[in-house]
Amino acid sequence: MSNYIGRPCTQCAQRASTVYNVCTKLSRNLHAIHTKVRQRKVSTLQSPLPIYPLRLQLNEAKTWCDSGEWELGVLGQRLLRKTDHLTVKTSSSCRTFMYTEAGTRPLLNDTQEFEIKSVETSNFVQRICQNSPMTDRSDSLYFTAPVADIGSLDKLPGWENLIVSDIPPDSTLGETLSAPTMSCWIGEPGVVTQAHYDVANNIFVQLHGQKEITFYHPNQAPNLYVFPDAHPRSRKSQVDFDQPNLLQFPGFASAEKWQTVILNPGDAVYIPSFWFHHVEALTTSVSVNCFSESILKFYAASIFNHKIDKLAAVRTHKNVKRKKELVVDFVAQLIAGLGLRKDFVQQLYHSRYSPLDISAAATKSESFCQRSQKEPVFAGIELNKRVLSQECNDAWNLELAPLYTIFDKIRGPDKQADKDTSYSSGVVEIVASHLVEFWVVRLFGSKNAGPVLRQLSEDEF
Repeated sequence: MSNYIGRPCTQCAQRASTVYNVCTKLSRNLHAIHTKVRQRKVSTLQSPLPIYPLRLQLNEAKTWCDSGEWELGVLGQRLLRKTDHLTVKTSSSCRTFMYTEAGTRPLLNDTQEFEIKSVETSNFVQRICQNSPMTDRSDSLYFTAPVADIGSLDKLPGWENLIVSDIPPDSTLGETLSAPTMSCWIGEPGVVTQAHYDVANNIFVQLHGQKEITFYHPNQAPNLYVFPDAHPRSRKSQVDFDQPNLLQFPGFASAEKWQTVILNPGDAVYIPSFWFHHVEALTTSVSVNCFSESILKFYAASIFNHKIDKLAAVRTHKNVKRKKELVVDFVAQLIAGLGLRKDFVQQLYHSRYSPLDISAAATKSESFCQRSQKEPVFAGIELNKRVLSQECNDAWNLELAPLYTIFDKIRGPDKQADKDTSYSSGVVEIVASHLVEFWVVRLFGSKNAGPVLRQLSEDEF
């Protein structure tokens, strides 16, 4: 049984927590040596792009730092000339900040531990220039915006050289491509951006202060307990990295850090799409980054946009049992067709939804499963893998064949990566998890996704 399935007793969780804390302290001492061995600096990225994070030595980054335009005093004056107020994130109870998906409608409720508010630019500039440690502050401030919005894009000459899209030049994607943009991130000491992955390729440049970035391989997603897709914080880890609750997140004790790097002014790092990264400002920090389109993003979008007729046909039906039978068939075929692990559904439920139920129980609020069990539509419906006829199997294979073709394209980059298939396998599992969750939400609604997946997790595929 996988380490993220099941719930340990309280005593075991306490022991695991002690071991985890000790190992974390030891690993921090070792990381300085470890990263010197593994990192290698390059000045340019060539096709095919690396499938792992890589430190970069960019002439542009050095030029920007040497210009003095990104020193706090100079940057502060530029902000003051641009606007009287800034929209920032602030929190008095939590140093970890997460952003939500822009332009999307949350399908599950969320309680944020930070608020977004407008502050006077002069007060913000004064705060960041103080460089006060968290122990001397009553709250934390974090600001992010497109560089163009703060009138500073001309202070980044040559930023276009940071565009590292792996979309083929002759691609038919055409106008669907998003224009690359530069974003700015300004935070006080101790401010953290929660572990998450992006679907774009990313070059991150440190301009002032220090930041620590810890990377996790895409195959660590189950141990990082990503929020469900329908949640406003999708793609982010649910775990409090400062005080991980190993009763709620037992697999986090086994999460493997791929690498930790400390960025100083002028340092840069390339982060491929789907790699998890957890970012902490060690001092008052100013950073910029450039997101570029990733071919993996478009493969994933093609998978989600593909209409599965068998499932779409029953979307508005009131026959819940028939819907569930088709979902079971779909999941069974997907696991077999993609060669996924047999406990794929258990992994999906226990790493995304189960922790939310545990949290709801701890706060005595109504969990997703509890809420849905009150609905008679779920009563007496068993979900069991069915033995399908050859004709039904052939029909499903024909229906899902286009999806398998796109998944094969996701696996493609590993042919150029010294036979390392772990990256693409991790991405395939993430995308497949999204796909199953996507159809469960479409057929049963976001509030019922948890109980349906819980029932599915009790079956054997």
